[in-house]
Amino acid sequence: MKVRASNAPVSWGMSYTGQPGAPPWRNVLREIAEAGYRFTELGPIGFYPEDPKLFGEALAGNGLTVVAGHVFEPMHDPRRRAQCIDGARRVLNMIAPNGARRLVVIDYITPERSAVAGRPDIAPRLESGDWKRMMEVIVEIATIARDEYGVTAVLHPQSIVHCLVAFA
Repeated sequence: MKVRASNAPVSWGMSYTGQPGAPPWRNVLREIAEAGYRFTELGPIGFYPEDPKLFGEALAGNGLTVVAGHVFEPMHDPRRRAQCIDGARRVLNMIAPNGARRLVVIDYITPERSAVAGRPDIAPRLESGDWKRMMEVIVEIATIARDEYGVTAVLHPQSIVHCLVAFA
């Protein structure tokens, strides 16, 4: 089995789009390549321009290949289902034409959940209906990724833990 290491804009402090002091996206791609990486993850949607052709040309110009993207949305909130699906499609529209075959699904971490991280005994729990709706969103995103883009959706480890804690 061949192991391929990749890097991502998060290493440049880009966890969210629109952060103050964000480095220029072209610099990030160049520096990923200069550090010896040949693979990268998309990072937060909107950090790179959302034109897949422009993004692909910038990747190629730096000798990079995008291996995955992630959707980081509040899948646990039934009022934001459309936002979650739209976020997934935006990521898929960027990564699939450029050869990535993985979409990492991450449920957004609310401030309430963050405040009790690592303390499952006091963590807030999802009601069974909310749990079911969250899982429906995750399944819908995974189905869209597979059927419309040929991409496999995977759950981020923190999402798996949060899902388990939320329903415990």
